[in-house]
Amino acid sequence: MARGGDNPSLPLDVIINILKRLPVKTLIRFQCVCKEWKNLFKTPSFIAEHSHHPDHQNQSLLLRGHNYVGHKPSSLCLLNHKMDTLTVLSVPFRRNWEIIGSCNGLLCVEVFRDRGKIPDFGRVSGSLWLWNPVTRELRKVPDTLNDLSYVCSVGFGFSSVANDYNIVRFYNQNLDRRKEDQYLRFIKHDRVEVFSLSTGSWKVLESEALQRTEVFGPAFSADGFIFWYGYQRPFSSSFISFDMAREVFTWFTLTPKPAERSIPFGVYQNKLVGHVLIKEGPGSHSILVFMCRKGASESGKSSSCTQEYRIGPISDVLSPVCIWGNEVVCRDDKEDEVKGDRNRVLHMFNFITNERRKFNYSIDRDWIDVCNYEESLASVWNTQVE
Repeated sequence: MARGGDNPSLPLDVIINILKRLPVKTLIRFQCVCKEWKNLFKTPSFIAEHSHHPDHQNQSLLLRGHNYVGHKPSSLCLLNHKMDTLTVLSVPFRRNWEIIGSCNGLLCVEVFRDRGKIPDFGRVSGSLWLWNPVTRELRKVPDTLNDLSYVCSVGFGFSSVANDYNIVRFYNQNLDRRKEDQYLRFIKHDRVEVFSLSTGSWKVLESEALQRTEVFGPAFSADGFIFWYGYQRPFSSSFISFDMAREVFTWFTLTPKPAERSIPFGVYQNKLVGHVLIKEGPGSHSILVFMCRKGASESGKSSSCTQEYRIGPISDVLSPVCIWGNEVVCRDDKEDEVKGDRNRVLHMFNFITNERRKFNYSIDRDWIDVCNYEESLASVWNTQVE
């Protein structure tokens, strides 16, 4: 240790090397140590070094409990890689809301204007927010002229090349808002807009390839790309990818054609992973897990998935909701046998070894949504390098 007067001190690089190994919540408390540390924790370079440190590479599962009826606010909790449950800070949203995407510790959240049920496909767009649940930073995304239009799908992601976060929305401008819900499942988009966190503004994108494609949610982001599931005319199932740095859309052909419109994604060993349910018989299903390389080739090129795994048979009351490492996480959708029972179960299926495990938890809500999440110091206000 070096000494400056009567106060012992460490070199700055040693201090930084120690601090970037500590959990986010510890660093938040350490902001009050001195002004230099508080400023350090807000610099993009330290945020990136902390996020990429090996001690913080294990993603958690974010469990959002909510009720379709009643006025109970949503609750959030984290399940870490050791299967320990950690309570997340209070939710700042009181109206109906859902998580659009999770990336680098930030959540993109849509808050719906209607206090009724959360809409399905083709819903009227609500207000978008960026939120870091750990640091409590919250930012409303500016509205656009199309915020009263029907939206086909929304995606959220980060590009290290562009050093920027993007929100991508597909619109249909010509749909009459007064049409019945039965028509909403046949909406096709005719406009794409992209929000840049670094500029704080939206812009319109045009792509000839997208004119032949129908896009569905939910979206998934990885390594500078946002992925959706969709149909490319004439009637071929595809992954739709958006390169946030180049602002280019491309697609990957899916074989065989999935039956669902909603395909959860994940990443395993630097490959894009998706999974769908396949009916085996009465009361029984299998989960088909397929891998594709991430990214895309030249715009307009197609490529098929490279590897498949099959899990099952499983009960038809289990619904796959996300990929967590090498496991498919399934929610148990059966109704509670005992009224008021708060016990719930998540089932994890390892698609490499076929091992199965389950996690029991207690939550005073009648439904949960599940997504991957990693804690970070990422700010909802600025991404540019100092």
